[in-house]
Amino acid sequence: MASRAQVVADGRRFSLVRPRERFYNNFWFIPAAFLVGALLLAVVTRQIDQSLAPVRSGTAPWIVSAGDAGVVLSTLATAMLTFLGVVFSIGLVALQLASQQFSPRVLRNYVRTTTTKVALGTFIATFIYPLFSLGYLEELSRGGHADVSTVSVVVAMILAIASIAVFIAYVTLTIRGMRIAYAISTVAVETSRALDQMFPPPERYAPVTEPALGAPDRVIAYRAGPFALGVHLDQGMLQAVDIAACVRLARQHDCVVRLTPQVGQYVGSGEPLFELFAGPDGPATLPADADFLRTVDIGPERTVYRDPFYGVRALVDVAAQALSPAVNAPTTAVQVLDRLQDFLRQMSTRTWPTGLFADRNGTVRLVMQVRSWDQLVDLALTEITEFGAGSPQVTRRLAALIDALKDTVPDERRAVLIRHQTLLSEAVDQRFESHRVLVEVALEPDARGLG
Repeated sequence: MASRAQVVADGRRFSLVRPRERFYNNFWFIPAAFLVGALLLAVVTRQIDQSLAPVRSGTAPWIVSAGDAGVVLSTLATAMLTFLGVVFSIGLVALQLASQQFSPRVLRNYVRTTTTKVALGTFIATFIYPLFSLGYLEELSRGGHADVSTVSVVVAMILAIASIAVFIAYVTLTIRGMRIAYAISTVAVETSRALDQMFPPPERYAPVTEPALGAPDRVIAYRAGPFALGVHLDQGMLQAVDIAACVRLARQHDCVVRLTPQVGQYVGSGEPLFELFAGPDGPATLPADADFLRTVDIGPERTVYRDPFYGVRALVDVAAQALSPAVNAPTTAVQVLDRLQDFLRQMSTRTWPTGLFADRNGTVRLVMQVRSWDQLVDLALTEITEFGAGSPQVTRRLAALIDALKDTVPDERRAVLIRHQTLLSEAVDQRFESHRVLVEVALEPDARGLG
């Protein structure tokens, strides 16, 4: 059967994207690097102090008594330990409140923010450095040295000043991150990038003959690693698939591969992951299981970088949380709908993926399940319509969104919008059954809601 497939280049871009995503999702690496750096800095400054010729107090401005230097360093270490605990305790409380008011998804933005990790690393380094320098001063005091050079003390004071500057930046960015407009924007930008990756331009597609797949010659079940370049748990969410690597392996062994679960789906140990269909040479040419298992990322939660629908899911969750009786913030839902309209408008005219991926010769090598345009619209609008039907501000924005999209989408993609228009009308009629005039107000399209 004739169809079209996305032609996959032989590039290794995913091998660069995967470590970058792990770096952003990893919270301990940067603080650990700062900790090691502080230890090395303490060793270096100690060697510098020891290399300076012993002199008496007052002969140089950088010479002080060992007792005075010890007081400075011990005071700094004690103050930084208290400061570190207070700062991050307040930050975690603020995050908890924000997650309850907006959505737990904001915690992901906090973990991925480089400023937070740098701040934690700076504070740890400023605490660890004077501790090790104090040991050096105690050694000098036991040796009978009353005067010491103050390179270690000067460096400790520089670290203290740097901590204050980083603290100001940390507070500024944390407060900005707690603003719902910034949280929505952060998720929207990441989702937009993922959509651009998932929906390539039409020239990336080529007409192909869709393979007739029967019973698979071999099924590769998921199992935990270790596999190179892959994070593999006993079970978790399918975060991403290295499409280029799958196509390359299938071409090398002249077979067709079908990915059983969708990206973003839960995968347990022993569940089918890949189905392999051998070429003319028979099953003996099929690659080893480990070759394909290392092309997938399994993690504890969904991510956006290869699953843009999760970004839409996160935005809808923010709107649903805002429309709950406990929060009751319809303006937040309108802000989310602004972003969702932008996504739907961009996707409405793009070439939709077929789930077929071909090599450079135009032979289909990989088959995946893809979500349809109708599923994207359902994901974006259904729950907001249900939860926001009692808010004229939300319903007017929904009506404007649907009207705007109906004027731009192709005819074959318009049916789902008409269905949601009917759903909106029925939900508002049911919610304001005893207030017919309010129904007319609530269904009047307005791109600003009631703003």
